[in-house]
Amino acid sequence: RTVRDRFLPNTVLLVRPTGAVGDELAAVSPFLRNMVPVNGQPTAYVCEHYVCKKPIGDIMQLKSALQ
Repeated sequence: RTVRDRFLPNTVLLVRPTGAVGDELAAVSPFLRNMVPVNGQPTAYVCEHYVCKKPIGDIMQLKSALQ
């Protein structure tokens, strides 16, 4: 909801589920291999200009990163 409630033009949102489906997606897009939940919690990876920032697991930090 934090991401969907914002107007973010020219933005791609990719959801990588855990398990077999996520593994299949990572096989097609190898850059996703390291984008996994941190400490078993939902984790966001915000990337700009082909560089990803540190993983975000806190909703307030995600809101700040999206501004």
